Amino acid sequence: MGLDDKEVVTAMSVKMRAEIISYGPDCLVGELNSKYLEVPYKFSSLIRMIEKMEEIFDSKGFPEAFLSPRTFKDMKRK
Repeated sequence: MGLDDKEVVTAMSVKMRAEIISYGPDCLVGELNSKYLEVPYKFSSLIRMIEKMEEIFDSKGFPEAFLSPRTFKDMKRK
């Protein structure tokens, strides 16, 4: 399998744009745009925006996670 057979993920390919529509003391409303989203993702809190960004990053494996979940149990790896 050569490089042409799979998608190459770079820092530019996971670039996202967050458009803030409104904000207040307890609320942040906006849209997240990425080439990996079919339609803009509408969010109503900073946490929801970050969770969606993390989901996209994790699905592409880029950037790599700084911390990985650890366990002392014997778990089979993928």
